[in-house]
Amino acid sequence: MSQIEEVVVCAGRTPGLPFRPGLELLSVGDYNFEMDPESFRILFDAGIRMVLSGYECSIYTFLGKTDIEFLNNSTESDQWVYTQLRAWQQFNEELFGVDGFVPWDTTPLGYLTHPNYFKYYHDIPVKINMRENDAENTTGDKPYLEVSYDYTDTNWRATYAYKTLPGFEEIVIEDIKRASMRNRTE
Repeated sequence: MSQIEEVVVCAGRTPGLPFRPGLELLSVGDYNFEMDPESFRILFDAGIRMVLSGYECSIYTFLGKTDIEFLNNSTESDQWVYTQLRAWQQFNEELFGVDGFVPWDTTPLGYLTHPNYFKYYHDIPVKINMRENDAENTTGDKPYLEVSYDYTDTNWRATYAYKTLPGFEEIVIEDIKRASMRNRTE
């Protein structure tokens, strides 16, 4: 662990923030955290520098049908990517009521490649709190990975990306276009 400079992950929230994408018809979980809360405890207890960039930051990046329409052409690689993204958009329309999707895991990557396109809370206290499950069709309590400067009873700290600034969505689209162009030339 002494060789780890930092861990950047798509997870975390501010207290009371429900994860309700799209038309807010459905609440979802913080899956990267909820599938293995113990791993987060281990990292924070070890003092690993953590960067959290989850739902709150990612929701500002939304790819709709028109954002990927440029891939709907005759080249095989473009058509394959378009088909994958379009299916994802349609699936999200069924779940969340909008024809598009949030590419959640692009914001942690964006922190590494374009850090100036985000707003952050630095050295913000982090806790794992047990609360009633807010995801649909579930009961009981679940752990929440939460950040707040009000938490004074924890030694855990993180950098928390809470907002994507204008221009990041265009960077994601341009990266898809560049990858598509590379596939055409190979």
